[in-house]
Amino acid sequence: MAYDPAHEPDSRPRRRVRRDAKVVEMPGALWKFKDFEWTDRLEPRPVSEVDVRVMSVDPAVTDETGKGDETGILMGSVTNGTLTVELDLSGKMHPDDWARLIVTAYNTWGCSSIIVEDNQGKALLNIALGNAADQLGLPRPTIYTITAKDSKEARAIPVVQAYRSTPRRVYHDLALKGGALEAQLTSWVPRRNTATIQSPDRLDALVWRVRHGRWNE
Repeated sequence: MAYDPAHEPDSRPRRRVRRDAKVVEMPGALWKFKDFEWTDRLEPRPVSEVDVRVMSVDPAVTDETGKGDETGILMGSVTNGTLTVELDLSGKMHPDDWARLIVTAYNTWGCSSIIVEDNQGKALLNIALGNAADQLGLPRPTIYTITAKDSKEARAIPVVQAYRSTPRRVYHDLALKGGALEAQLTSWVPRRNTATIQSPDRLDALVWRVRHGRWNE
């Protein structure tokens, strides 16, 4: 039989779409669908049931109109050595709006601190959160700064490994299943960062939250 290239198996990597959500798994992405496991919770546990609860923020500092990058805002807790990602409040917002949102969530859910990268909007975050807390009549949050010493990929790889550890040490609350956070994790491909690809703000916030919760960075 003559060779027919149409019958040759296609081994090229392809995008995979999970059937139960609009989440695309891109070839080369660090996270895969199988890396996620979920609790049965649609909202965070009461603060009395967790050891510590912390927020992480990757502020968008390039545009104050809400038309630039998203501000990554995540909240997670650690209980008995297991970290659960509980809330994703990320979005495109004016700094005044995301500051009020963060301060409200921080106090509502009993957070102990907010993690922010030292060279990524620290001054803006301090001012915006302080003003928001004063306007809302709430305590000012404690801000914990981390200095980035490695590339985004290098910082993310240990976090991916934590997702795959046995026993499992990182979970998502069920409310996050198939949402924008998981979509970004499974579609971000290292070193494919061009002007046409949106900054992975949720991913950045997640990496800092997990690294702080697992290794106290």
